[in-house]
Amino acid sequence: MPGNSPGTLTFDGDLTLDPGAQVVMEFSEDDGADRLIVNGNLRGNGATMRMQFVGGVAPGLDQIFDFMTAPGTLEDNFTVETPDGMRLDSYDRGPSAAGKPTY
Repeated sequence: MPGNSPGTLTFDGDLTLDPGAQVVMEFSEDDGADRLIVNGNLRGNGATMRMQFVGGVAPGLDQIFDFMTAPGTLEDNFTVETPDGMRLDSYDRGPSAAGKPTY
């Protein structure tokens, strides 16, 4: 996603990713997480979503990050890659997807 710290990338329409595409989402203890906002339909199509920590600090276990929003169809069938020892439990929040890190 944009920059070297968590930020927001917004699409004013549909976004369909190709298989083999990679989306890198940054997580920070202080600044939250990258957000992907699609003001239409979002289809992952098996693309890879790679989670990265920013600043070498792992997010706390009690943090929940809203990282994808699509008011249309949200087909977030991504292959998720996380740093060693981390798992991202997902939460469905209506048109959004959220995750909570667990170790």
